[in-house]
Amino acid sequence: MTGSENSSKLSKFRDLFDKHGISAYVLPSTDAHQSEYLADHDFRVRYLSGFSGSNAFTIITKERALLWTDGRYFAQAIKQFEPGWELMKQAVPESVEPVDWLTCNLKSGDKVAFDPQLFAYCYGINFVKNLESGNLTPLPLAKNLVDEIWNDRPKAPINPITILSVEECGRSTADKFKELRGKFEKKKCDSILFTSLDDIMWLLNIRGFDIPYNPLVYSILFVTNNSAHFFVDRQKLTKESINFLTEVHVYDYEEAEEFIRKYHEENKSSHGKEHKVFIPEITNYFFGKCIGKDHVIIASSPVQAMKAIKNDCEMKGIREAQIRDSVAVIQFLVWLKKELAGGNEGITELIAAAKMDELRSKHEKYVTLSFSTISAVDTHAAFPHYHPEIPEGNEVIKKDSVFLLDSGGHYRDGTTDVTRTVCHSTNPDPYFIKMNTLVLRGHIDTANQNFPDGIKGSRLDALSRVGLWNEGYDFGHGVGHGVGHFLNVHEGPMGISFRSSPNEGTLHQGNVITIEPGYYEVGKFGIRIENCYEIVKSEKLQSGAENFLTFEPLTLVPIQQNLIQRDLLQQKHIDWLNAYHQKCLNKVGPFLKEHGFQEELEFLEKSCQKI
Repeated sequence: MTGSENSSKLSKFRDLFDKHGISAYVLPSTDAHQSEYLADHDFRVRYLSGFSGSNAFTIITKERALLWTDGRYFAQAIKQFEPGWELMKQAVPESVEPVDWLTCNLKSGDKVAFDPQLFAYCYGINFVKNLESGNLTPLPLAKNLVDEIWNDRPKAPINPITILSVEECGRSTADKFKELRGKFEKKKCDSILFTSLDDIMWLLNIRGFDIPYNPLVYSILFVTNNSAHFFVDRQKLTKESINFLTEVHVYDYEEAEEFIRKYHEENKSSHGKEHKVFIPEITNYFFGKCIGKDHVIIASSPVQAMKAIKNDCEMKGIREAQIRDSVAVIQFLVWLKKELAGGNEGITELIAAAKMDELRSKHEKYVTLSFSTISAVDTHAAFPHYHPEIPEGNEVIKKDSVFLLDSGGHYRDGTTDVTRTVCHSTNPDPYFIKMNTLVLRGHIDTANQNFPDGIKGSRLDALSRVGLWNEGYDFGHGVGHGVGHFLNVHEGPMGISFRSSPNEGTLHQGNVITIEPGYYEVGKFGIRIENCYEIVKSEKLQSGAENFLTFEPLTLVPIQQNLIQRDLLQQKHIDWLNAYHQKCLNKVGPFLKEHGFQEELEFLEKSCQKI
């Protein structure tokens, strides 16, 4: 797309302002279900700005077009922006909140339009309140303004859903509904509304393919104390899935608004003020507003916390999926090392990504990737969420290249996410080795930590940074995120991050979470070392306390040892690394031997030697 074409887009978009009598339009990069990753059909911010990152919030006025994003994407945003766009940095000292920018830069009485389906309920309420406090007029519009100029907008996907048996996921929908009803009835509510897709998938034991890399189905779920109502495009239902969904009444997706309004009116008339609907904070603002403010209870979704603690069946499947996935990554590392040693000078980022995806896809129970594979050489690796595309993806991997591979898969029994940074130079840059070691040390300090049950991950975030901070370095993303069971690779409510987390975002036994510190130097290289971990009970603590937890590795891929500056590690780091590599040998080695992967077994044995 040329700059003039994009300028024309902004011009056409702004032409709509007079039609609606507005001074600004607010556009977050999400869909009607507050999804992090989007189908092409809903990627309005990318269409308008060129930016493809997973976190963006934009404001367009008659004179300016501003996009807010976090440190993962600063460099990427500047690189991808079409003419006319400006970067606004989040989570830095000079940050300005979008609503504050609006109140400072618009005139009293100006109208600010937005699509109410693209706002989470709590955010929408506060956004409207803050605009009104700043003497601005919020204006929710039924139709998204971008759609009025997006003539070649991709069609919404129509893919059949898939179902999970109790043997695969460990709990029936009836059992989950029973626990759910207990939770919302304790809040004196007679019903609960879900628009968050991963909550709906987990409750109904179904998965779908409406959003790339996320096994989700566009849908809405309304659960009362004696019934459940599922709103979905019926074209996505097979005979098998219809027979499976015995716990819900099925409706067309478009019927949700009318049903919810009617339910509310009938129960308001029957029960008066006692009628309350539980509205999770992340519920679509539009649907939340279908119910009067006097009849809602707002809190975090109870399902987020329910599904964050994996049951025994889920955990068993996740462990087995992680072993197969680790084998796939080891196969790739062996392939890449052989190709480079053999003088192959034609392996590009795109070829490497395709090879990783191919190897992963051949393993048992594989369904799809859990995100688009990050295959990044040297300067490209400095962009934490870089994805190879033509022409940049034709960058060649050389023996002395720093190569970062961040990849993962969805299997019927689990979801994975792993990053390794490798370099096959005979004489790696000492500065790179130093920084790689500082990142590794931070990873180990976090993975080795004992901590009380129920703390927030924000209390652990600094552990991965101390070594970097002492040298004046840092990285702009969180240390870790929750991972679903054949569900979203980024799963709340818990995480390890300096950013705020919900009250329910506490760490407990049975959580699956990543640890992934990094370091990124624009124009040079990027480093990230990422494993998935299961949170387990700590053992043999001096105090004898039994409420302490720690991390048990799920990812079992060796860490390249000749990229470690040993004198930067303490004995506790060396002990952890040796123990980790022994686990890789003990758990992955038998799989390699059983399946005849002799080269990979030899690579594993050599890579896991004690240091």
